[in-house]
Amino acid sequence: MLWQMALADINRVRLMPGMTIGLGVVVWIIYVTDRLLDSCGDGAGMDARHFFHRKWRLLLVCLLLPAAVGYALWTGAHEIPLGMFWHAAALALVVALYLAHFALGEKRAVSGLAVSAAGLVALVVISILPLGGSGLMLTIIILMLMTATFLERFPGGRGGGVPKELLAAMLFAIGTTSGVHFFTTEGVSGSLHDLKMLWMSGAFVPTLELMLLWLLFASNLVCIVAVEKAHGARAQRSSVAALWPDLERKCKRLLGVTMVCAIAIGVGARGGFVPSGMQSLGWLVSTAAALLVVLWMNRARFTPAAFRVLADIAVVAPLTWVFARGG
Repeated sequence: MLWQMALADINRVRLMPGMTIGLGVVVWIIYVTDRLLDSCGDGAGMDARHFFHRKWRLLLVCLLLPAAVGYALWTGAHEIPLGMFWHAAALALVVALYLAHFALGEKRAVSGLAVSAAGLVALVVISILPLGGSGLMLTIIILMLMTATFLERFPGGRGGGVPKELLAAMLFAIGTTSGVHFFTTEGVSGSLHDLKMLWMSGAFVPTLELMLLWLLFASNLVCIVAVEKAHGARAQRSSVAALWPDLERKCKRLLGVTMVCAIAIGVGARGGFVPSGMQSLGWLVSTAAALLVVLWMNRARFTPAAFRVLADIAVVAPLTWVFARGG
């Protein structure tokens, strides 16, 4: 929610209140549903958060989740434009496929058939809907899920799967940016005959913002999982903790790539090589990544729960500059 509000401020877009609140509700629905699905097993690999959701499962499933879904549907029908509603519907379809893939992960035969069939249906639906650039990114995620399911059918496929955290970060990044750029990409057009003009016109800004936020959100999730693994948490089969044996080294690399890309975008925007509107986002993401690096270097001082809270704070802390400036 905070990143969507910041992007709207940076891009000078006035969002309807229902869009931001609706995004927060949808993120909560995804989080709770994911935890409930993970807690349906025998308890292996579960932590305190999973046991909390298992304890309150009836309340969540029978009352809170239906109320949240009802509010999200009402918001989609009454508070947002029709085109934005189709974006939200397509994203919801991909999220459902994402949850189904990981919920059925232990049942390879069922998972392969269900995800493949649902993936084909989702690809057809997304190709019909007027989604623009968002449709391409959603299609890529669907293909990644289908590929991961295919690889897991082989004895050595476990190491070639797509980590859950990376897909979750991409979904959150799409949800954050699509609501803003639904209003900013109208009228942006061009052709490859004048690629420089098309680049500087801002046609690629939504993609650049999406990739930067994906890197930042992925860094946040991977760092948290790495700390939990270091403290003895049992890795879930689809997590980076299980798929990446050298997790700490890859976590450092991911943080480094995030910082380098964000700084490059910020410097490029200041030098006129990237649309000027990207400068603020580049510095915000690089600052958040720097805070994550500092936190990572001092991870031994914190419990996994404390590190998780501080990592989430680090991701949103730089946004206080945007809101202070706007005020």
